[in-house]
Amino acid sequence: MPAAGQLEAWLDAGHGSSYAQGYLRRVQAQLHWVPREALTLASEHYQVSLASLYEAVSFSPLFSLEPRGERVIEVCQGLSCREVGGAEILKAFERLSGLKAGQSSS
Repeated sequence: MPAAGQLEAWLDAGHGSSYAQGYLRRVQAQLHWVPREALTLASEHYQVSLASLYEAVSFSPLFSLEPRGERVIEVCQGLSCREVGGAEILKAFERLSGLKAGQSSS
């Protein structure tokens, strides 16, 4: 968990949703996830409702609300990918890495 001072150091001047989004992108880039403390701090500092920030972060694939590794590997699971071996690629990766889909090594 990051220290409160570390989260505060990434704040900048301004108010509103666009400034809050920029801050949350900085947090995501540095920590590889967005802790609840960062959402609360952004809400208070940028004067944006916590609910709207949580909604934006939880529905965006650019953000993670749970700690994850520095590198994220995505394997397509769409119909066309499955038809050409996407599921087999995922199984092979899981076997070689020792991780299951959604897990992290760090």
